[in-house]
Amino acid sequence: MSTILITGASTGIGENIAHSLTHKGHKVYAGVRSRKDFDKYKEVGHEKLIPVILDVTNDAHIDEVYEQIENASDKVDILINNAGIVVASPMESLSLERMRFQMEVNFFGPFRLIKKFLPDLKERKGRIINIGSTSGLVAWPFNSAYTASKFALDGWGQALRVELSCVGVKVTTVAPGAVKTPIWNKATDDFNKTVEDHPDYRTGLLGTKRLIDKGVKKAVHPMVVTMKVVAAIRAENPKELYLVGPSAYMQYYMAKVLPRNFFAWLKTKLCRCY
Repeated sequence: MSTILITGASTGIGENIAHSLTHKGHKVYAGVRSRKDFDKYKEVGHEKLIPVILDVTNDAHIDEVYEQIENASDKVDILINNAGIVVASPMESLSLERMRFQMEVNFFGPFRLIKKFLPDLKERKGRIINIGSTSGLVAWPFNSAYTASKFALDGWGQALRVELSCVGVKVTTVAPGAVKTPIWNKATDDFNKTVEDHPDYRTGLLGTKRLIDKGVKKAVHPMVVTMKVVAAIRAENPKELYLVGPSAYMQYYMAKVLPRNFFAWLKTKLCRCY
């Protein structure tokens, strides 16, 4: 069985993956940011499920986790980059600080982790699984910061898949559509506040929020994402991209089939950005 490090394991997708992989016999280091979530894992008392304090924007945390794993005489076979946040806002009101924070968590976080653990992954002929998003494949309005971070992660992953195959490391992206996780609550709160602060974008914001609300109602359980992660781990030659859920497939193939200008017009109509 493998030794696995997963980031963003406090709730939702990451928590589900961590517990599921442990139950399958893997040794899992579950990265969480708060002492409360750390203690929650400790209460489980599973010897193969080990919580670690890990903020992916903090180099000291990454170094400490690396040393902890090394001191336990372990080496990471599989790195799962799951930690992520959503910054939802019209570009006009998006500060450089918020944009940087979005990229720090969603893109530079995985960059830091892969740089740190790549020597071990090369030695173990390991795997990197990036948890992306359909927002890294299809761009929607008022979500430009999150979209940029996930497009960057997907593009980087495509390049690394070929580059790291030279040294025996396999790279995969798992791209969920709507998933039932707490991240949507924060995104909805952001949208509600943005509507109040930017009345000139009101029609488009409310139209986009309605689309999000419909997507959330049809969102899949985190276990569906976990099943794709398990498939990527078990496959001798994992796919470059695993789509998760009906909305992921729909958006992906609409972007592939529809002419670019027509798809842009369709999104404008769906979000009522006119």
